[in-house]
Amino acid sequence: MKDETILKKVIEKAVENGWPKMLGNVVKRKIELGGATKPNYYYFIFDPEFLKAFFGEEDNYERDEKRKGIFVNKNWQYHLQLLALAKDRLAYLEKFL
Repeated sequence: MKDETILKKVIEKAVENGWPKMLGNVVKRKIELGGATKPNYYYFIFDPEFLKAFFGEEDNYERDEKRKGIFVNKNWQYHLQLLALAKDRLAYLEKFL
């Protein structure tokens, strides 16, 4: 799938889950005009409101053997960490479409 197509589908999913439709339309238009370049999508894929809509706000339980415990964070926070570390951020987002 082309980067532009992935981004449009990612935006559509976030809008379906509560991200403002008007904002989604603005971002899609910007992507159409400038292509799927990092400056065109990095500013919104790391936005907490976008991440809450895309990944959800449910609790995520993570077992940490090194620190001997279970830690709770929100699902979007967990995916934010993995997204920041991902080599190909669009491929990471594509897995959740």
